[in-house]
Amino acid sequence: MTTPPIEDTTTSPSSLELLKLRQSNALLLKANTHLTTRSQLLSNKLLTSHTRIRDLKTLITDLEAEKEDLLALITKMEVEHGMARIEREFEHEMEVERRGREAEARVRGLEEEVRRERETAERKVRRVREFYEGLLVGGIKVERVERKVEGVEGEGEKATGEGVGQGAGEEAGETEGFGIGDGP
Repeated sequence: MTTPPIEDTTTSPSSLELLKLRQSNALLLKANTHLTTRSQLLSNKLLTSHTRIRDLKTLITDLEAEKEDLLALITKMEVEHGMARIEREFEHEMEVERRGREAEARVRGLEEEVRRERETAERKVRRVREFYEGLLVGGIKVERVERKVEGVEGEGEKATGEGVGQGAGEEAGETEGFGIGDGP
């Protein structure tokens, strides 16, 4: 028993089909080469981009460090400027205080001078008043006689500058400026 031979139903491709297959294969090879080249270019660009990104990150880190340094410098300058302003204000306040103390000292000096002048004026007014009271009580002639009788006592009062109505006014009554002078 023998089996009949199997017939080959597949037919070999025709030359036209082979030509088309070869052209398709060439196109696929060309496309593959183009895609490989393109892939390498993109890979290089990606690598370059990664390098740039890494460089930019480094630059950003450096810039942030510089920013911190600048902020510290700005803060330091603001503090120094504030301290200088405070020093100027303090010096101004000290100058104002010094001027105030000087003005107070001048005022005290003027008050003291006014007080002395007032006391001097009050003494003069008292002497004139005592002199005129002496004139009113006994009159000039009576007072002169009394002084001549008392004698030495009136001279002592003239020497001390006290008792204008009793001693020092004796000559003052005979000259201008009744009782204002402190003696002869």
